[in-house]
Amino acid sequence: MGGYGSGRRAQSTLVEDCRYIDISGMEKHFDSKRWTVLSWTRDGEEWGKISWKYKEKENYIRLRYKVTDRGGKHNYSYKIPIEFTSCYFGGKRPWFKCLRCGERARKLYLPSSRHVFLCRECHNLQYRSSRASGDELETAELRYRRAFQKADKENRRPHPNRAPYYPEKPKGMHWETFNKLTEELRQREAEWEEAFLRRAQELRKEFSEVV
Repeated sequence: MGGYGSGRRAQSTLVEDCRYIDISGMEKHFDSKRWTVLSWTRDGEEWGKISWKYKEKENYIRLRYKVTDRGGKHNYSYKIPIEFTSCYFGGKRPWFKCLRCGERARKLYLPSSRHVFLCRECHNLQYRSSRASGDELETAELRYRRAFQKADKENRRPHPNRAPYYPEKPKGMHWETFNKLTEELRQREAEWEEAFLRRAQELRKEFSEVV
């Protein structure tokens, strides 16, 4: 990876300006015995790349990459623990466990001024669109409700953590279409859970500061 050491303070770094790894996209490669390469592009040019491999027995992902900054080139290789939670639809969903705070996260970020992938909170990242605290959770909930409604024969819009947890296929809808809609719903569920975890972390931080 190149282009590090820009000198920007973490407090002003934007999510959109960071490289990131997303456990949702990496899960399909968990069975691979080889190292998987993940790369980023910006303006049509390579913006960095990493190699990673999942270790099922130890339940972690190992990352390997190079960073170039004012001090020269540095090689990094470290483990990120993985935690699984049960899904309403059956099966289990993987999460990263942030190396600094230990919280679950679907995405980990690497700002240009940093060398280790951590969660958004630990890197003090902000979204380009300024949003009041709590709006992100409400947006994720709304997306879940809409995704459920599209897949459900009764057009129900339940809360992400309340029954019913699985939509009923509308009469006449092809199974292929229904499966695509439920897969979208799984993604929305994961986004809501991630937003909920971040909000809970913020509340704990606020409470600890008051106490």
